[in-house]
Amino acid sequence: MRKSAERFRSNIEWLNSMHSFSFAEHRDPKWDNFGNIRVINEDIISPNAGFNTHSHANMEIINVVTKGVITHRDSLNNLGKIHQNEVQVISAGTGISHS
Repeated sequence: MRKSAERFRSNIEWLNSMHSFSFAEHRDPKWDNFGNIRVINEDIISPNAGFNTHSHANMEIINVVTKGVITHRDSLNNLGKIHQNEVQVISAGTGISHS
């Protein structure tokens, strides 16, 4: 079990992120994953900011919006908004790019 205060932290201009497992520049073999789960991040994104388009493959991505609204675009021509208390599930399969 990992307490919230013990998570890895990243803070860049538009993103404050807490990582439960090794992620980005943070590497610790004891915290690489939990079974098939590779990433659990709590991301606080500044308004009118966000991730540039990037790709994923062979994974399921679940986003839970706890406050505000997130706009999502992907390489399958999907464009939508995920609102507070909504959940988004992305099946990356053979590959998808999104922002």
